[in-house]
Formats: sequence, C-alpha cells, structure tokens
Amino acid sequence: NRIVFSMDQDFLVEAKHRQQTEETFPGVIFARQGRVSVGTCVAELELVAKLGKPEEFANQVWYLPL
Repeated sequence: NRIVFSMDQDFLVEAKHRQQTEETFPGVIFARQGRVSVGTCVAELELVAKLGKPEEFANQVWYLPL
C-alpha cells in the first residue's frame, strides 16, 4: 500500500497492465535513468511526500521531472 518510485521500466509495464485490467495499485512515480539527476529526483520526491496525498496517486503513473 505504498507509492513506488522507480527507474525500472518493468514498473511501467506492470502499472499499465494493472490499469488495463482495472486492478488497483497505490501508484508509481517514474524517472528515466540518465535523463533526470539524482538531486532533481530527491527534491521532487520531497515535494510529493510533503504536499501529495496518497489518493492522488492511486492507479496512476507520475513522471519525474514533474
């Protein structure tokens, strides 16, 4: 029951599958390796943690940078 941050393409495949089959999941925050710096990821994940509500991410994929 936690939102997952990943740079692994497999999470996108799994999230898309769950969206298509209407299977609920807490959400995925994704960043493409080599396109987003670690510092940017940390800063934006901090914003998400402080300002986001879990229900805003349910059954969705969010991409960094925001």
